[in-house]
Amino acid sequence: MFVRIIVALITVPWLLGGLGDVNYGVFILAFGLLTSFSFLELGAGKTILRFTSEYRADKDLVKFKSAFDVGTSLIIYAAILLFLILTIVSFLNQHLFEINGLSFTESFTVFFTAAIFGVIVFIEIITSNLLYAYEKFLERNILLFIKTLLLIVISFLVYKDIIGLIQYSFLYLIIEILLFIGDIILIMKIKNFPNLNINILKISSLRKSAEFKYSTDIFLISMISTLSQNTDKFVISLFLDIKFVAIYTIVTKPFFIFKSLTGSLFSALQPILIRQHKNDKIIFRKTVVSFIQIPIIIFIPIVLYCIFFLDNFLALWLDKNYIYSQYVIWGQIALFALIPRLLISIPNRVLLLTGITKPVKKAEYYFTILNIILSLLITYIYNTIGGVIIGTLVQFSLGSFYFLRLLNVYFKVTINQIFTKFMTTFIMASIIFFVLFKIIFVANELSKDSLILIIIGSLFLIILSEYLVLKKLDLLKYIF
Repeated sequence: MFVRIIVALITVPWLLGGLGDVNYGVFILAFGLLTSFSFLELGAGKTILRFTSEYRADKDLVKFKSAFDVGTSLIIYAAILLFLILTIVSFLNQHLFEINGLSFTESFTVFFTAAIFGVIVFIEIITSNLLYAYEKFLERNILLFIKTLLLIVISFLVYKDIIGLIQYSFLYLIIEILLFIGDIILIMKIKNFPNLNINILKISSLRKSAEFKYSTDIFLISMISTLSQNTDKFVISLFLDIKFVAIYTIVTKPFFIFKSLTGSLFSALQPILIRQHKNDKIIFRKTVVSFIQIPIIIFIPIVLYCIFFLDNFLALWLDKNYIYSQYVIWGQIALFALIPRLLISIPNRVLLLTGITKPVKKAEYYFTILNIILSLLITYIYNTIGGVIIGTLVQFSLGSFYFLRLLNVYFKVTINQIFTKFMTTFIMASIIFFVLFKIIFVANELSKDSLILIIIGSLFLIILSEYLVLKKLDLLKYIF
């Protein structure tokens, strides 16, 4: 988790300084399109993860192969569709977005490279979920760590003006291809892994399979959710200058880092949850409560810390290039939106995992419409990047109440079971500590080196306190 944070802190100033606002905004927009179209994987990733985990529990090879064929076929079709869409966007990029300072050939090359990148990432959905289902987290994290080091290297090359935007995009793609090759090697090393032949099913055959219904429900929910959470850069680029994409990316970087990490955490926990749901419903219910508590304990104190000190972090992070002070408030509001999201992510996936898809689709549909309407209206009327952030905050806030209610209806999980007195005291103590710390921080003029030492020391205290709380609640067994 903290490796990703450190990488972002290092590379973003390098890329911003080496590429400039416009070029960096183009790169973010081009490669960010993949996230906006991620729903096209049709729920196949969760299908592969679920049925592979179930295979490890019930050894039903026929069901597993059927699910694998469905998931693989959906991803192949989705990858083809994604490539076609992103290729069209590549040809029309300067008509769709306000891109100034780059020739058509330069911008087209970046967007088309991103299209190929998207295909590789989609195919990785198959390999990564197979590895996660077999709980090969350490091995894949090693691959991700190597990828991270390579990304740091090429970012440094940009910072030193050794390579430019197009070369950086090419190298970014090559690193992703190397990660995919690493996944294949790890899968080949899994003992007793079933012999699977890639069998691309016809669309007519897909629609008849039992697993297709599950994938379709996941797809519809993912599509709706993605439209609300990943159209932010689209909205900004439609109504504002392209440089605001880079500004938005800078001030909301902590938000997106933590958002991706919460998803990564559940990927590690889901195989455990699947096996318990099949074997023991009482233990399953207790595990659901524990899995909701874990991200709350891990992330809320750090998120609150970042909210209080985001202005200081950005000033230290970007140094002399720090020109975004007027936008800090939007970064703080985005971070605050993570708190209700923590109360959505686990309940949402638990409901999907157990086949309760109808109320989830209904919630995602209405909350997404509200988010998009607010984002468009506020961005257009007030000419600010804050529109998409306010829309997201409203969606997450309403969603947290709704999904916690669904947990109570279907699994008898109450808010008091999640927020015990001990947990509530811990969170309140964290808030009081951060307020007092901020007052002391502001009252004293400290050197840059002193500020860095204080930040590192305080983060260490936060992590130590979280470790002690997790140990007290006997939750460490799910993490280590």
